[in-house]
Amino acid sequence: MDRIVVGTDLSQRSSAAVAMAAQLAGQMGATLHLVSACPMPAVGMGPEMVIIPDHGQVVDSAKSDIDRMAEELRAQGLTVETHTPVGDAADALCAVAETIGADLIVVGNKRMQGAARILGSVPNRVAHKAACSVLITRTA
Repeated sequence: MDRIVVGTDLSQRSSAAVAMAAQLAGQMGATLHLVSACPMPAVGMGPEMVIIPDHGQVVDSAKSDIDRMAEELRAQGLTVETHTPVGDAADALCAVAETIGADLIVVGNKRMQGAARILGSVPNRVAHKAACSVLITRTA
């Protein structure tokens, strides 16, 4: 196994998936690819004005946060690359994995209960779309 992709929304909860992926990458000598997708900005129409932050700033902030996370992992001796694609999280994870020829995608089980499970959580969609193996790790 040479390339492991892990999705993170930079939350405390998703850190469990990153920790699992980092552990596997360390054991196998694989490159760890951190992916934090930035959703497309949405505009609401209605009686109230919706203020959307500059999307460039949102992407820059995500890039800065994921780069800090990567530095912490590199300090542990891991080889880490970062990706902050714009778009849907599941699509972004699968696209990065396909582009780099990933052997494994690691995602947390966030939103795999209740209505979200039926409507389609990120882990569920990744598991069905990915061209490689997927590990859904318990994050709660």
